[in-house]
Amino acid sequence: MRIRPASLARRVTEIQVGDATQIRLMLDDAIEVRCGNEAELGAALQRLQAALKVIARQQLPAAYIDVRFNEPVIGPALDS
Repeated sequence: MRIRPASLARRVTEIQVGDATQIRLMLDDAIEVRCGNEAELGAALQRLQAALKVIARQQLPAAYIDVRFNEPVIGPALDS
């Protein structure tokens, strides 16, 4: 049996829109997502879903995901 990851909407714990050119989300209180501006948000969320699948499949510990680019940038979580 394969377990599906939680839907994106349920993982968002914070949305920062103080700077209209740099929308940021927090997932699970641990992963910062850099999305860019509102006009780019739809495409950014599609890239985020793809990046989350890669993270889950490869079990990557991530601190941030930058989806402002065609190829998302995944920043590793550093061990404390």
